[in-house]
Amino acid sequence: GRGANSVISRLGGFPGETIPVVMVGSVVQEGRNPHLLAALRDRIAQQNEHFEFIIPKMAPVFGSVLLAMDQLGVPVTDSIIKRFEEYGSYQ
Repeated sequence: GRGANSVISRLGGFPGETIPVVMVGSVVQEGRNPHLLAALRDRIAQQNEHFEFIIPKMAPVFGSVLLAMDQLGVPVTDSIIKRFEEYGSYQ
């Protein structure tokens, strides 16, 4: 929570905007412990009024592959996204 607040502050605070806080890592992704998420939410709320947790549907490596595909001009279809979610899902 302190780390998130520090990054948000250093990036300018985003006044008037809802700040997306992307949750990654095995503790958050696989455990999704409600107590951990509540503690993070409380800590971030001490300095930021409007934010939301974003939990990606697939592991970060698949996002890297999608970026590489985009750079190469390889079309990304819904079936590719679905397959990536099946292979690298956090669900």
